Amino acid sequence: MARKDLQWEFSSDPITEGDIQAVGEKLGVIFPKDYVQTAKKHHGGYPEPNRFMVEGVERVLGVLYSFDPEHEDGDLLTNNEDYRDEHGIPKQVVIFGEDPAGNFLCFDFRKDPKQPSIIFWNHEREGGDPKVVTHTFEDFLLMLH
Repeated sequence: MARKDLQWEFSSDPITEGDIQAVGEKLGVIFPKDYVQTAKKHHGGYPEPNRFMVEGVERVLGVLYSFDPEHEDGDLLTNNEDYRDEHGIPKQVVIFGEDPAGNFLCFDFRKDPKQPSIIFWNHEREGGDPKVVTHTFEDFLLMLH
């Protein structure tokens, strides 16, 4: 059930499912369909509403990473390549966005490569102290308030 009230600002130009799959192949993952449908139109965008809860703490989705290598916030592929080593992020965890404080929202493919959970990765904690936010991207969008 897609949200009708979710608005996106500053999204990059629309892309194809093939563009997204090509990046997934480079990262060794298959992105979930609910994410692909959103990313095709809204990659690089800022959602409104944009707040969600992680273990009783309100957090903010600042940006949904773009697939455009020229995007001012960087692109999904480059950001994952750059941040993995710096923050000790496993290969089966793929960052798709971040909050204004530089923490990451990620797909965690470690338990289920076909339906990754959504985790919050705290960039200031050793090992990221990953916290499960929800089990699907669609559920993540539904929880934004």
